[in-house]
Amino acid sequence: MLLSSIVTSQICSRYTRLAKTTTRYLSSQLWSDAPSPLRHRWWVAEGSAQQSPHQVLPQLCFNSNLHQRSYAAAILETRRQPLHSSSASAIGSPQSVSPVPPASAKKRKMVVKLTEEQRKEQLQPLFDAGWTMVTGRDAIYKEYLFKNFNEAFGFMTRVALLADKMDHHPEWFNVYNKVQVTLATHDCGGLSERDVKLAKFLEEAASKY
Repeated sequence: MLLSSIVTSQICSRYTRLAKTTTRYLSSQLWSDAPSPLRHRWWVAEGSAQQSPHQVLPQLCFNSNLHQRSYAAAILETRRQPLHSSSASAIGSPQSVSPVPPASAKKRKMVVKLTEEQRKEQLQPLFDAGWTMVTGRDAIYKEYLFKNFNEAFGFMTRVALLADKMDHHPEWFNVYNKVQVTLATHDCGGLSERDVKLAKFLEEAASKY
C-alpha cells in the first residue's frame, strides 16, 4: 500500500491533526501487507522511550529526498532505532548540549594599584629613563624616536607580542619614526606592576635600535 505524492503533501500540510491517526493506520497495514524482507517495524511508537508521530511526521515530509515519494515508502525504510542513535539524531530527537565555555578560559588575577612604597622603588628607574607622569591621570608616558618608520614599526611589533601575551596593551600613537606610549591599568584605574613590567620591556626593545 503506497500513498500518492498528492496525499503525502496533504498529510504534511495537516500533520498536526492527522499525524497520529495516519501513522497508526499505515504502520499496521504495512506490517501485514509488505513482503517479509520489508517488514521493518516503524520505530516511532507511543511511550516515553520513543518519539511520538507528530514529532517525526513533519520532518519526514519536508525531507528533500521525499518530495516525490510516498509517506508509506518512507516508513518502510525507517527502522526501529533508539533515540540516541544516529538515525534518531538525524530525524530530530533531543540531544544533550554541552554548556558554552566562557569567552576567556583564563581567570585574570586581581590587579591592584602600586602602593606608595612600590611607586618610589619601581617608578623612579623609569623616570630616570625618560618616563613622566601624565597630568591629571595615574599613568606614565614616554615618546620614542627611531631612525625611520621601519625601526618604529619593528619596535611596536616586538612590544605587541609581549603585550598580547600579558593581556595588557599600551595606549600608543605612531607617526613615521615617532612612537608615543601611555601606560596605565584600566582594571585598577591607575598604575600597577603590569605597567612597570611592560615599561621595562619597552626600554629593552628600544635599546636594540
